[in-house]
Amino acid sequence: MSPSKFYFQGSKEHLDAAKDFQSAIMFLNFKGKELADEIIQCCAAGLSVALGNSAAVSGCTTDANGVKVAVIRGSWAHATHFTAYRVVRGTEYIGWVNSHGARYQSSDEREPADMCWMSRPLVEQFVASATAYGSPYAVFPESVTKPDVSHYVKTKIPFPVNWRF
Repeated sequence: MSPSKFYFQGSKEHLDAAKDFQSAIMFLNFKGKELADEIIQCCAAGLSVALGNSAAVSGCTTDANGVKVAVIRGSWAHATHFTAYRVVRGTEYIGWVNSHGARYQSSDEREPADMCWMSRPLVEQFVASATAYGSPYAVFPESVTKPDVSHYVKTKIPFPVNWRF
């Protein structure tokens, strides 16, 4: 059997199942403060947002709430993601993840070293150039609805016990 014929048969075998498990994206069409609001609302709803921009994260520091936050300085052209949401002492933060790897030290909260938190003012500063790089977007995974939800949690992933609230 030729490789292309095998691939086609394998693809056809899974075609019906693949139709049940797709994803869709939602473009965010705002700028400035409105874009920051949309991104924060997506993260608060459990959705991640991908975007390109030219404001660079040059490191991290700890803010007055004890949260490891990004230091925005310089410029680049880069694609990154926002994910995760939390509130510490009344301040909203969303998690920002860089694709360059573990460039930022992990804090006593033990978040990944390729992640920093951003408060609303930092998000507004960071996304100011984002729409020049195409519309930021949120991803929606889709699947068929099943009456038995026992398959949703097979293992318990612990929430980081050290995170401040």
